[in-house]
Amino acid sequence: MYNLESTRRFIAKHGLQETLKLFASENFPEKIKAELSKDFLFIGGYPNVELISSLI
Repeated sequence: MYNLESTRRFIAKHGLQETLKLFASENFPEKIKAELSKDFLFIGGYPNVELISSLI
């Protein structure tokens, strides 16, 4: 499952910059974007950098 907590763990393991690179990638799956949109980590198909950055 993809949500705020899983994103927080990913940031802790890989760092904020790598997380943002992954989320901004053209290859990032739409299905996962849809899941993360439920927690507002994506808005309009784009990463919500402000919210993602706050998870550090």
